[in-house]
Amino acid sequence: MTNSRELYERAFAFHDQGHTPHRAGVEIGHRKTLGLNFRMNELTAAIALAQLRKLDRLVATLRDKKRRFREALGDVPGVRYRTLPDPDGECATLLAVLFESADQAAEVAARLNTTTVAQSGWHVYGNMEHVLEFLKDHGRPHEKGSYPRTDDILARAINLSVGVVDRGIGAGFGINVNSTEDEIRHAASTFRDAAAAAVQ
Repeated sequence: MTNSRELYERAFAFHDQGHTPHRAGVEIGHRKTLGLNFRMNELTAAIALAQLRKLDRLVATLRDKKRRFREALGDVPGVRYRTLPDPDGECATLLAVLFESADQAAEVAARLNTTTVAQSGWHVYGNMEHVLEFLKDHGRPHEKGSYPRTDDILARAINLSVGVVDRGIGAGFGINVNSTEDEIRHAASTFRDAAAAAVQ
């Protein structure tokens, strides 16, 4: 949504092979934007509409599962939970936990057969070459290690899965949207045991 006609026309052109809105006929030679043809076809729209009808229920289920998982975990010595400024605005697919040291986080991650967020893959700024290139182009630090406070947090963090089980984002352990109460309690107990062994 925008109130800028110029921005609207640029966005429209980008999604429609460079054309302007309400065109009549072929616009060869008049297009100023390289459009990539992101127009949705009818079948995709039908699937999207069906999926969107489920969205509120899916998000409510994820939030409920996350709340139950967090309650089952309780207070774990040496572990803090990520503070969310707007908990009602999140989709609740992950529960991030922070340890006092990177060594503790790494040991717990190994015990759970997952990774710390720092070791998780491409969801870390230092592994995003396009982000690093953008930072470089704007005169900002642009190499791995350029942001030591961020690096420290990422090294001490583990993402526990609530709905997305993916080692690539540091969420190879946890629960999923279909987890039962017993599975939630078992995952919480397994995490507490791993944390207790590492945080002494």
